[in-house]
Amino acid sequence: MNFWGIKALGAAYLVWMSLHFFYEQRHPKDGPKPQTVAKPKQTHFWRTVASIEALDIVFSVDSILAALAVDNNPVIVLIGGCLGILAMRFVAQVITDFITKVPELEVMAYALIFIIAVKLALSLPQIGIEVPNWAFSVIVALAFLITWLIHQRRATRNQQQKRGI
Repeated sequence: MNFWGIKALGAAYLVWMSLHFFYEQRHPKDGPKPQTVAKPKQTHFWRTVASIEALDIVFSVDSILAALAVDNNPVIVLIGGCLGILAMRFVAQVITDFITKVPELEVMAYALIFIIAVKLALSLPQIGIEVPNWAFSVIVALAFLITWLIHQRRATRNQQQKRGI
């Protein structure tokens, strides 16, 4: 928790992830998809299990970095990592379905990742600015509220266009 280098790398990674998403939104890759030859399906149970576990660990890094941005308490960071793994296991399909219904949530999530990166970077000892958790909670709540309002506005506009108003 006191290794500022890990915080700096984590903040840089989260900034890159967020900016990469927004860049890809503006500059989609529209090239032809390469044709792949279908290979016979082979069942490698343990290879699949290992792949899933590796993905769980990779995706929990985001949760650990977000927890580290919220608090330096090792228990909080550990809980953040564990919750990240559990979320990937149990709620991934629910979240995917919800994002399909409210696509603006994906953009909001990457915007929040950027905000988390800034909060993490500001907490570095060289900078020393601690954003209070209540302020961060207000930012997250406002992000959800704004996202929901944007979604409702777009849904209303789409309904009006369908009716020909």
